[in-house]
Amino acid sequence: MSGLSSYLFSTLSKVGGLGGSGVPDFHFTLGEKLEFPGKTLWQVHLAQSTNGKQEATVFVFDKGQGASHTAAAQNALKRMRTLRHPNMLKYLEGVETAEAIYIATEAVVPLVMDLGVKRDGSDELIKWGLFKVAEALKFINEDCKLVHGNMAATSVFVTRAGEWRVGGLELADVAGSKDNGGSQQMYRQYTSVIPGYAARMAPEMAAQNWALVQGGKLGALDGWGLAVLIYEIYNGELQAATQMQTQGQIPQSVWPLYRRLYATDMRRRATAAEFLQVGQQTGGYLDSKFVRACQFIENVAVKEEEERREFFAGLDTTIAEFPAEFTKHKILPELLKMIEFGGIGSREHDAKVLSSVIQIGKRMDEDEYNRLVAPAIVQLFGSNDRALRFNLLEHMGGFIESVPQSLVLKKVYPDFAAGFLDGAPAIREATVKAALVLAPKLNQKTLNGDLMRQLVRLVADAEPGIRTNSLICIGKLCTARRSGIELEGDGVTESTVRFVVCPALLHALRDQFPPVRSAALSVASACAGRWDALEVSRRVVPAISPLLVDSELPVRSAAFKAMSAMISRVDEYAKSMPETSSKGPAAPGKPSVQTQASMGAADGWSGWAVSSLSSTITGALSLASSSLPIGQAQPGDRAPSAPTIITSSQPPMSPRNSTTVSSPTASVSKPHPKPQQPIAAEPEASGWNFDDNWDDSNDAWGLDDDDLDTELAGEQPLADSQGGAGGMVTRAASIEPTSASASKTSAKPARPASALTAFGATSQVAKPVSRRTKVSGEAPTEPVISSKTGRVYEKRLLIKHLEENGREPQTDHGLSEEEIISVYADPPAVKPRPPTLTSIPALLSTFQNEWDSLVLETFTLKQQYQQVRQELSQALYQNDAACRVIARLMKERDEARETLATLQAQVGTVTKQATDEEPKNEAQAMDVDKEDQSPEEVYCEKAAETAQVLSKARMKREIPEGLVTADAWKTAKQSEHVESLHTTTKPGILSLDVDRAGDLALTGGADNHAEVYSRSRDQTLATLKGHTKKVTAAVWVNGGGLEQSIVTGSADKSVRIWSPKAGNGGESVRSMGWTKSSIIKHHSAEIAGIAVHPSNEYFASASVDGNWAIHSMEGTTVISGSIDSPIAKIAFHPDGMFLGIGTADGYAKIVDVKQKQVLATLDLSSSVEGATEINGLHFSENGYYFVTTSPCEAAVWDLRKQKKAQSWSVSDLAGNDEARFTTACFDMSGKYLALVADNMFVFKVKGWSQLVALPTGESSVHAVAWCGRVSSSIVAAAMDNSLQYYAPE
Repeated sequence: MSGLSSYLFSTLSKVGGLGGSGVPDFHFTLGEKLEFPGKTLWQVHLAQSTNGKQEATVFVFDKGQGASHTAAAQNALKRMRTLRHPNMLKYLEGVETAEAIYIATEAVVPLVMDLGVKRDGSDELIKWGLFKVAEALKFINEDCKLVHGNMAATSVFVTRAGEWRVGGLELADVAGSKDNGGSQQMYRQYTSVIPGYAARMAPEMAAQNWALVQGGKLGALDGWGLAVLIYEIYNGELQAATQMQTQGQIPQSVWPLYRRLYATDMRRRATAAEFLQVGQQTGGYLDSKFVRACQFIENVAVKEEEERREFFAGLDTTIAEFPAEFTKHKILPELLKMIEFGGIGSREHDAKVLSSVIQIGKRMDEDEYNRLVAPAIVQLFGSNDRALRFNLLEHMGGFIESVPQSLVLKKVYPDFAAGFLDGAPAIREATVKAALVLAPKLNQKTLNGDLMRQLVRLVADAEPGIRTNSLICIGKLCTARRSGIELEGDGVTESTVRFVVCPALLHALRDQFPPVRSAALSVASACAGRWDALEVSRRVVPAISPLLVDSELPVRSAAFKAMSAMISRVDEYAKSMPETSSKGPAAPGKPSVQTQASMGAADGWSGWAVSSLSSTITGALSLASSSLPIGQAQPGDRAPSAPTIITSSQPPMSPRNSTTVSSPTASVSKPHPKPQQPIAAEPEASGWNFDDNWDDSNDAWGLDDDDLDTELAGEQPLADSQGGAGGMVTRAASIEPTSASASKTSAKPARPASALTAFGATSQVAKPVSRRTKVSGEAPTEPVISSKTGRVYEKRLLIKHLEENGREPQTDHGLSEEEIISVYADPPAVKPRPPTLTSIPALLSTFQNEWDSLVLETFTLKQQYQQVRQELSQALYQNDAACRVIARLMKERDEARETLATLQAQVGTVTKQATDEEPKNEAQAMDVDKEDQSPEEVYCEKAAETAQVLSKARMKREIPEGLVTADAWKTAKQSEHVESLHTTTKPGILSLDVDRAGDLALTGGADNHAEVYSRSRDQTLATLKGHTKKVTAAVWVNGGGLEQSIVTGSADKSVRIWSPKAGNGGESVRSMGWTKSSIIKHHSAEIAGIAVHPSNEYFASASVDGNWAIHSMEGTTVISGSIDSPIAKIAFHPDGMFLGIGTADGYAKIVDVKQKQVLATLDLSSSVEGATEINGLHFSENGYYFVTTSPCEAAVWDLRKQKKAQSWSVSDLAGNDEARFTTACFDMSGKYLALVADNMFVFKVKGWSQLVALPTGESSVHAVAWCGRVSSSIVAAAMDNSLQYYAPE
């Protein structure tokens, strides 16, 4: 009993009861303790599961630290169990004892330790890590309605792949007020227990403004924590909150986002969700190739086919730029899952993914490759997905060299060989092609005993292309050294060439498909040196002779080469023979006359032993030989061909060791020694000349790549197994002897069906005999045949005997393992169950096995029980949360009902004073609501209101009274000329805007200044100085005027807002001017244009690098976006909802500012060759028309149809091929259009008739504007610093 007790104890200690760490129900063993500089409540240990199959990290909390610390640790355990997200620390197991709390998670290390390790691509890993952390915080805030409250570097952990996980849930709690009475949130009550928390506490928490915390924007508190994390990543541990105002090592690309995260005003502070939204915008901090690629790989299953095609096209290049560790532990598993589980589209995508896996494997050392890549690829060979198998076969050359030979033989080859018998021709053909790549990894036994047999079988395939390729593969393997293929040992042995390959080639010579015959001839000539000379002269040469006059020229050419090689082989052998034969014993290699007679009658071609047959059978064989001459096989060289299949009705028999001469009257047995036949060198004339291009159309393979998916999805029937075209004969018929001679020989052992039978040749077989082997006395379960004697053995027993003696059991002939040939019995012999339960030791062994199975089953049940407990615990927590939500909603419902009842009671006592104050209260409420809105939301609301008002007013719009008529404009001419507005050191006016009254002209010059010119006073009222480079844009706000603001943009990348001075309302010019009120440095390139929103509360700016932004008049950027082209001009639609953008590559884009999407793209570059940059862009007041100009073409677009309403080429309009369009502008009424191309042309809208052409002088004009609401005049700004006014007479 003591032995049984010890056995039970050892078994129970393995299945769980006590964990390896000594903690009850905790199945992880603690390892090395991690020492890191972070401040935390926990001790962190590397760990491993008790079964040794899983690595983990264990967090240990000592309850001796105090009750408050314990409460925080217990909250962390509670939240870890219930919060599950891919970007949060994965919880495995947790246990609380009287002394400590244990939490086991996935294997990670603290971020503060990982930051000290220099890795390739660290900056990209940090971006990806912050992206993951922000997503986790967004999940906690928005989906779970919780506050993390403890975000810092000590709360983030890093996996082996370099991915970041969020932990540190000690203070996580609900965002609003709690339902359980007066209890406070964890982040409000227990901050003092977190080491170093005071230095990184949010301002509202430090001020204990809990009303703001509970009623403020959800996620703003964790936004501050995200800012702390960014600071500590780049600058180390935060010692005081004031340090967060310094940039330090924080990159400039993330600095604007960081500033929004640490805003002291909680209402203006960005959340994690806003960090993600802004960061992922085009050109944003998180808009990197690495982050986009990682996101795509994680979500590839839901991507569109076009997106997949674009991504996988550059996958190899993308992965090459990834950090090595991240690639191995993150990208590689994702790619392998794509291949194994599918869902990524077409086989082209599979090929790209597989090539990427191979590329990753090349960057690993041998141990890593064998551990991470090789097992995964090998496992894929067992898949039932034909598309996947086809993909593996096509790309086998890229990875098979790195797979160990032992793994190839045990795992890869068995599944690979199944492809030879697959029902889909595409799989069979791909398997044949891949055989050349796999062959160097096979040992001689597998190469000769199985691979060559499978290839020979496919020589009889129903598909001609497969037959041709199989012959090519056989030829290259037989001539491996010449083909550059390194095979193990001697490669394909002489025995395999003689008894397996040669019969297949002779059959292929009679194939109806010309390329098959040509390939067979090429292989035969290449292998000529390895043929037996007697077989060549008696069987091969007669078989080749008819092909010398074949109907196909390639076949005839190949036949002459093969015949030449065969004659050379026979000639070399003949020279080694004696000149004459004496009357004594036959000379070596030259059989006697009687023996020669038997050679013509016996089927010595296949290498089987020759039996003395009756005259009837001999006649039948002779008849069969008429089409195929039969040679004499020598004793000791006989072996069955590979395609032969041994059936239950026809077992193989042992041949005799003598040659028998048969005749109708007598049979005399005479032994003959085997002649010494030297193996001739392979002749160069028979060189291997067949084309190596597998996919050449000349192989008549009828399956196109386009039809591959259809082919792989369907099942193709195999060829007829009973003598169809190329079919394999699986069962040979027994022939009863009918004559007296036959009866005399009937007792002699029959030879098995030869390979010739498999290819349709006539074969006669004697009656079957017992299937028992001489060695075991039982039917073999895995039969093999000796290639020397033809005897059948049990493979297991024969190999064991050869290992001990090296000779054949019955004949004592020398025999090696490579010289035995496997055969297949049909049906296979069923081995009876051995009587093992007849002794006490056997019974005890059986009981022991049953007991082990019972114990393991109990362990499995305990594991399932533990899993169910965890699931039940999670369900209970979810149920508890749902009950709390329901209780809160019921409470709010009751309060609402009570409030409604109170209001109904007070309805009769409402005074008129309360009624008068109601509008004021509503306005205050709206202001409060707006304070809670983000700047972007406020802008979108204002834009929508403005668009609604303007669109209604436009429908009722009337022609302004006093509008100058078209006839009057036909008489227009230059009325005024103003010279030298700007300094002459840098001449050129680049921008022009006129106020609504038509008096004040605002110009921006190349001299870095903007000036305000008064037409009525004929003098410059103010010069706006401050920009350091040329002023590229200058616009009035609110229609312009002395009391209105000005906005300017410059090549110095800045935008400035100018406010009017108080003296602008007077008459003194000296007191007039504008002062700088705000400087906006949002852009990182030259300002291309500025446009004021119709509400006059916002304006848009754009830079030449493709970025645009919306700003308030206070200088705050509320929305930003970008396009994929350089920007040249911008303008707002009259309703203010859309922004028109002209690009430097000749496109005009209509952008929805709210959605940040391009709604329409108008192509001006395709109309006239040479048209590139959009240098003029303006909307008509009616909102329908949109004019654009490029150097060679001007076009008016109808936005309703997104088509050109009218267009002009510069040569037709200006009559000069050297002229160029420079700008265009609609008047305020929308009735007239001005175009500038050397001269200024005025057109009437709709009819687009030209009213007048006005000369602009020698200097080019780059800006033009209409004056007044009635279009009384038009002004042009020239590059000579002059203004030219034009008006009707």
